[in-house]
Amino acid sequence: MKRDRSLKIELMVLQILIIISLAAINPLCLTGAVASGENLTCDYVNREVVLDAWGNIYFYDSYRIQNTGSVKMGDVTLRIPIDAEEISTYDAGGALTFAETNLNDTREIKMSLRYPLRGNETKTFYDIAAFTIRYTRESHDLISVDSWTHYQLTLNLSMGLNVTIQNLDVHIVLPEGSRFQTSSHASNASLQGLTPVIDYTFNDINSTSAPRLTVDYEYLVYWSALRPSLFVGIGVAIVGTLSIVQRRRKKQEPPIILSDKLSRLIQTFTESCDEQILLWSDLDSLEESFDDKEIGRKDYNRRKGIILQRLRTLSSTLSNLKNELRSIKFSDMERVNKVDKAETEILMLRDTIERSRMQYRSGRLPKRTYIELKDDYERKGEESKKTIEQLIIELKSEVS
Repeated sequence: MKRDRSLKIELMVLQILIIISLAAINPLCLTGAVASGENLTCDYVNREVVLDAWGNIYFYDSYRIQNTGSVKMGDVTLRIPIDAEEISTYDAGGALTFAETNLNDTREIKMSLRYPLRGNETKTFYDIAAFTIRYTRESHDLISVDSWTHYQLTLNLSMGLNVTIQNLDVHIVLPEGSRFQTSSHASNASLQGLTPVIDYTFNDINSTSAPRLTVDYEYLVYWSALRPSLFVGIGVAIVGTLSIVQRRRKKQEPPIILSDKLSRLIQTFTESCDEQILLWSDLDSLEESFDDKEIGRKDYNRRKGIILQRLRTLSSTLSNLKNELRSIKFSDMERVNKVDKAETEILMLRDTIERSRMQYRSGRLPKRTYIELKDDYERKGEESKKTIEQLIIELKSEVS
């Protein structure tokens, strides 16, 4: 009897040890996501490609991924170009750690997420992570030169994840002083100061359907050397002009009557600002409806995607309008700059509350703390919105 009892006790102890071991090992086995998988989705990628005057090309690839499976993900593996250098990864909270692997003619990085993406067997809630990968590439592999001034940039828009990218935005920033000519895909070209920026939008991109993008532009290689002299000349011209004006002491000129073009610019600008404020309010209402479980995840994602896409379009439109107003030296540019400043404050507040909202929905932030942060955001956001609305009323009075 004693021997049987002793054997039972040993078996029980052994079972307990096995359970403890499995519990300790299981989390490690259930973390990690490879570059492809049915439980990993990516609804949005923003790629920014910056070319500087010295032949350097910088890539900033920002991903937003979702764990739609029942297995926890603690890291994600992505492919990177074979010639990528100066690699770094980060999210809204700062730098992220990664390990690099070279396999024949491919390179991969295994990046640790700041917070593990939990799986959900009920398929009703999925954790989301947003992060950015920064790296540089050799220009001679991507840029060809046909003449002294004609250049062509060629990019393959395949992403690091072997999944379908639902929405892909690409922004190409050409060297300062260059001039955009043509592109292989429909684009929206704008000029920010002396720097051309070309914007693209693609949908449902995967490894087999990734488009090949070419951009033709003109650039004088001596621009970077001549620019300091140009600025000195401009400075001398400005000082000389001010001296002449002060000496002549012209009489005060009558008020300038706005041209038809300027009137249309201001009208479009104010209407775009009004729509932007309405879309912000719609987005806030949508988030509240989702938190209160008044709408489902599918409807929430669809409606939010539509609003965010329209906001991105409006942001690009407003940026172009501001640049046009600056280029024609709009006399009341101070009000436009104040609108720009208030918009920046609102966007910063929205970014902060969005991070808090993600932490709250993933269970990492107490509800009371989240509500306090949200109330503070709404109070500051309303103040900035009132500022914009008042400035818009003043601008509208100029074209009425």
